[in-house]
Amino acid sequence: MTNTLLKKIPSQKRSQKTLERIFQAAQTVLADQGFKAFTIRNIASQANIGAASIYDYFPNKQALLIGFCQERLQRKLEIFHTHLLGDNLSRPANETLPEYYQALRQSGLMSKLDLELRHARNQDPALKAAITEFENNLLECLCTFLRHHATHIPEGEMKAWAKYMLNLDYAAMQIKHGANEHEMQVYSKLQMETSLAILRLAGIDIAPPVLE
Repeated sequence: MTNTLLKKIPSQKRSQKTLERIFQAAQTVLADQGFKAFTIRNIASQANIGAASIYDYFPNKQALLIGFCQERLQRKLEIFHTHLLGDNLSRPANETLPEYYQALRQSGLMSKLDLELRHARNQDPALKAAITEFENNLLECLCTFLRHHATHIPEGEMKAWAKYMLNLDYAAMQIKHGANEHEMQVYSKLQMETSLAILRLAGIDIAPPVLE
């Protein structure tokens, strides 16, 4: 999944840092003020740069929104590959799944913002296309994960199990939205137990996690 809306690809460290500041500012504006405040002017102010610097990379605010969404979703896929695929595919799922969810939380990629982006997709065809591409890619990754850990599952049922796991993540984000710190910890543990329960239902022989 690549960022398809960039007018130019940053090749130097300085321009890469500028683009990172733009995306970070976009995240802050969306998280703190919502979609109505998502303007080039507000994002430039938050990033402490001129609006012209944003227009160097994006022709308008819609392109910036889609570009921001693509970058955010790409980071999610990279975290999945790092913690659940590759060399970690051979490790027990009850070890790698907690590490995966922890990495998502530490990166700020399981938040209210992700829910709002998903809810807003039906109002913007380009945003819907970006999120649909991500979810299709993530489902393929989940299928790879399940093929390794549950070899007995028929191929025709693999995507259904993967969808259970994907929908669980969105449901958990919905439940945790607005929770205080203690409730967040409880819901996070519940999410982990439920994820592993789904894998056990799928026939993966794993021990339950040790929860404090």
